[in-house]
Amino acid sequence: MTSITEAQAKANYADRIQLEKAGAMAITLCQWEVAQQHFESALALLPDEHHIDTHRLTRQIGICRAMATTSPAMRPVRDNPLYRAEEHERIAESEREWNREWNGHE
Repeated sequence: MTSITEAQAKANYADRIQLEKAGAMAITLCQWEVAQQHFESALALLPDEHHIDTHRLTRQIGICRAMATTSPAMRPVRDNPLYRAEEHERIAESEREWNREWNGHE
């Protein structure tokens, strides 16, 4: 078993982060097949000892694969996990603003 050098590990980490960001952007645009490819590439760069990250990326790949096999009519934007997170944040901000205005606190 070959060990990778520290420089290779840093390069792999930077590449993996960029692939995950690209995957997230593809999800935002509902380009599920592209996102799946980015997440699979990121998973390939991940060292064996990162079980939590492996599980997270595998879950993302599964979501992308499932969404890619649906017809476009069945893929509304609201099914996008990132859209849901943004929507939850908008609702939370609205509630915080209401509390500040009417109760004088958050």
